[in-house]
Amino acid sequence: MKTSRFATPACFMSAALLWGLSAIISKDQALAGSPELSVGIRMTIVSIVMFIFCRLKGIGLFPPRRVIPTIVLQGSLFFSLGFIFFYYSTLYIPSGVSAILLSISAVVAAVASAAFFSQPLSRQKTVGVLLGIAGLAILFKPQVSVAMNEQLNGTGLLLGCAAACATGLGTVFGGKNQSLGTPVPLCMAWGAAIGASMSFLIAFVHRDEISIILSVKYFLGLGYLSLLGSCLAFFLYFKLVERIGAGAAASILATVPLIAVAVSVIFENLPLNQHLFLGGAVILVGNLLVLVEGLPFAVRGGAQGPAPSRNTDPSFKKGSSFQQRSKYEHRFER
Repeated sequence: MKTSRFATPACFMSAALLWGLSAIISKDQALAGSPELSVGIRMTIVSIVMFIFCRLKGIGLFPPRRVIPTIVLQGSLFFSLGFIFFYYSTLYIPSGVSAILLSISAVVAAVASAAFFSQPLSRQKTVGVLLGIAGLAILFKPQVSVAMNEQLNGTGLLLGCAAACATGLGTVFGGKNQSLGTPVPLCMAWGAAIGASMSFLIAFVHRDEISIILSVKYFLGLGYLSLLGSCLAFFLYFKLVERIGAGAAASILATVPLIAVAVSVIFENLPLNQHLFLGGAVILVGNLLVLVEGLPFAVRGGAQGPAPSRNTDPSFKKGSSFQQRSKYEHRFER
C-alpha cells in the first residue's frame, strides 16, 4: 500500500512534539504533589494500555523466564526511578534544562553497554560521549558557584543527572531484553507494571509526605502523559523505525530537548544565555553521534549503503530507503 510522502515527517514531528511537551506537563504533575505517586498512576495506565495492545496484536503476555531479571531492572530504573528523578528535578530547575539533562541518558547507555555487555565504543560514539560531558560542563559552568551556595539549584542538577543515569541504564537492560527476543510492547507492558509497583512502594515508604492536589488540570495532564506522551508517542516512534530504520529514528531523541527548551522559554521564562545555547548544542550533537551510527558518512534517503550486507540480511525490506533493519523491527512488523 502506497503511503503519503508526508507520512514519515508527520510521524517524526508528532512524536517529537508529544515528547517535547511532556517535560513541562511533568513539572505540573510534580507541582501537584508526590511525584512518585503520580508516576505510579501514570505507569499503571501505560501498562494496562500496552497489555491490551499486545493482546490485540497477538503477542504473548508472559515473557520468557530468562529475561525476567532484566525486565525487573528495566522497569525499576527506566519506568520508575528515571521518571521520579525527572519529576523532582523540574521542581528545582526549568523543565527545558531537565530535558537537556535527561537527553544525556543516550551517552550513559553507550558507556554502560560498553562496561557491562562488552559492546565496544566506536570512534564516533566515543566522540559523542566526550561531547556530552563537555556540553554538561559548558551548560552548568556559570551555575557551579551558585549551586554550591543554593541547595535548590544543586539539588535540581543532581536530580537531573540521576534521571539521566537511571534512564540510560534502564535503556541498556531494555536493549538486552530485545536482543533476547522479547517484543518491545511486551517489555513496555511489564516494565511499566514493575515501574508502577516500585513507584507505589516508594510512595508508601514516604506515606507521611504523600499528597496530591486533585484538579481537572491534574487529570488532563495525567491523561496526556499516559496516553499521548507515552503510548501514542511510542507507537509513532515504532512506525518511524519501521519506515526509516532504527538509527535514523533515534535522532528524534536529540530533537525533543529543543522543543522542551522552546516551551520552557515561552512558559517558564527560561533565559537563553550563551552557556545554555552552546552547552545544549554540544550535548545534542554528542547525542546524535551516539544514537545514529555512521552519521558523518551516511547518505540519507539515497541508495548508497553497505552493499555487501544488502541482500543477506533477512530483515531487508525491498524498496526501503534504509535497507538495513534490526531483527526486532522485522519481528514487530510481522
